[in-house]
Amino acid sequence: MSVAELTIPQASRAPGRDVRRSLLITGLLLMAATIPPPVWSTAPLADEEAAAHVQRFVGYIEWPAHAFASPSSAIVVGVAGTDQTLTSLARAVVGQRVQGRPLDVRRLDKPSQLANVHLIYVGRDAWKDLKDWALASRQKGVVLATNAPDGIARGAVLGLVQSEQRTRFAASVPAATEVGVKLSARLLEVAESVVGGDK
Repeated sequence: MSVAELTIPQASRAPGRDVRRSLLITGLLLMAATIPPPVWSTAPLADEEAAAHVQRFVGYIEWPAHAFASPSSAIVVGVAGTDQTLTSLARAVVGQRVQGRPLDVRRLDKPSQLANVHLIYVGRDAWKDLKDWALASRQKGVVLATNAPDGIARGAVLGLVQSEQRTRFAASVPAATEVGVKLSARLLEVAESVVGGDK
């Protein structure tokens, strides 16, 4: 057998191995493309972030004296549409005082329950009723905060927004004035955007 005859089988096998290798790699890539990525649940973190923001908001809102029955009355925060945020917020404020007042966190199911509430946070499950919550909050002088899309445009005083994978907030000075409260300059300085302000 000549040298030329010996090299022919080797030359013919190499492309076959390359083809098989290419097919194998292509198959693996196709499999990887069809396997859905793992789904990470971010709901608990989002709820805790919302609770933390609401807790901070309370410290930078100036309510008129007549909004409270007495100098020692609690600042009442209502939560609608998110039991997780309610739980996180209630746990966070235990034993704490803000502006010299205790905090009272309550679950609210409908806008008619806003009497004697100072701030209402409307979560995802109540977004569909945001228009009613906004109307009731204006009528009763309650600060409305929400994480609903376009919350500020829909009547909220404070709206949580996603910015560069971080939870930030927007504020509306006219909406705050309408319900009879003043947002502190420090709060407005750190807002992502301010309606009716310098930002």
